[in-house]
Amino acid sequence: MQIYRLSALQDNYIFLLHDPEQHIAAVVDPAVADPVLQQLLHLKANLVAIFNTHHHSDHVGGNLRLRQQFPQLVVYGGVEDRGRIPGQQVFLQAGDRVQFADREAEVLFIPGHTRAHIAYYFPPRNNLWNWRIILWRYLVCRGLWAII
Repeated sequence: MQIYRLSALQDNYIFLLHDPEQHIAAVVDPAVADPVLQQLLHLKANLVAIFNTHHHSDHVGGNLRLRQQFPQLVVYGGVEDRGRIPGQQVFLQAGDRVQFADREAEVLFIPGHTRAHIAYYFPPRNNLWNWRIILWRYLVCRGLWAII
C-alpha cells in the first residue's frame, strides 16, 4: 500500500491510500474533491472507499462529489456521526475492522477532537511509516503533536 499526502484548503491534508497492483484507492477525510481526483487520474486508480474520521466539513467536504464520480465507492464513518457525514453508508465503532486491498484496519474510538472521532489503524508490514502517519494525524488533531 502506498500513501500519498495531498494538501487541501489552507491547513489540511487528505491521505490517499493506493494499491498499485489492483489500481484501487481509498481516501481518508477528503476535505475537497479536486486534489483527490487529480491524484487518482495521475495514478490511473479507481476510488473504492472513503474513510472519514469525524463529521467536520474540512474532513467530509469532498464526499458527495467523489461519490458522484465513483458511485460504487463506500463511505465509512463512526456510528456516533450518523446523519452528519455526507453519503455515509457504514457506521463503525471501536473494534470493527475495515478492508482496503489486501490490508485490514482496526477501528479505534478516540473522542477528544469530537465526541465521535474514530481512527483507522493499518498495522505496518515492513516499516513503521503507516503507524507514524496515523499517530501524527491523531496528535495533530488534538494539538499534541509537539510531544513527539
